[in-house]
Amino acid sequence: MVALCVTAAIQATNVFFTADQTRVDTPNGASINVFVSMMSAELFGMIFFGKSFVKEKFSTVLIAYPIFLVSVSLVIYALYRAPLIIKSLLLFSMLMLAAALWSPMVSDSGEQWVRIGKTHLAGSRYFIVLMVAMMASWLWFVTDLKKQGKIFTLAGVMCLVLYGIMIGTTDYRLKPYKDYDWKEQAKNCMAQPEGPVCEMTINPGQQWNFILCR
Repeated sequence: MVALCVTAAIQATNVFFTADQTRVDTPNGASINVFVSMMSAELFGMIFFGKSFVKEKFSTVLIAYPIFLVSVSLVIYALYRAPLIIKSLLLFSMLMLAAALWSPMVSDSGEQWVRIGKTHLAGSRYFIVLMVAMMASWLWFVTDLKKQGKIFTLAGVMCLVLYGIMIGTTDYRLKPYKDYDWKEQAKNCMAQPEGPVCEMTINPGQQWNFILCR
C-alpha cells in the first residue's frame, strides 16, 4: 500500500507539472469497436500471445469481443473477491489508463486509439501498469481455485507464460540505435554564435530532433 501511495504521488506530481505542455491536437477516433479491439490487442491478448500475433488476429470483432468479455469478467471477479492490495492495484492502474486514453499522444497525425490498436508498440507504455495488475489478479485467481482445477490452470498458465517469454524476445526487441555522431554535432553547435537554434538528430531518427537554444 505504501508503494502504491508513493507511485500515485509521483504520477500525480508529474501530471501537475506537465499539464501545461503543448500537444498536437489530434482526434482519438473513439468508438466501442475500436475500444474493444484496442483493449483486446494491447492488454488482454498481448500479455500471453504477444503483439505481433495479436495485432494480426485480434483486430477482428469476432475475436476481440470474446477475449474482451472474458477478461473483463475476470477483472470484475477480482474486484469483488480479491484481497485489498489486488483491488487497489487494479483500480489505480485502471485510473491511470483512463487518464492516458483521455488524451493519448502516439502520433502527430491520425486517430490515436486506432493507431494504438494497429501500430506495433504504439502506446504500449500506457498499458504496462495495468498489465502487471492483470497478471497479479490472474495469479490470485489461480490460488483461489480448488486443488484439481488449480493444477490444470497452473499448467496452462505456465505454458502461456513460457510462450510469452519466447515471443517477447522478438516482439519487444528494439532496433539498434544509429550513431548520429553527437560529438561532431555538438562541436558544430558550439561553433555557432549565440542566438541561433541548434538542431541535432536523435534516435530513432527520421523526424526526431533535439533543439538547443544557445
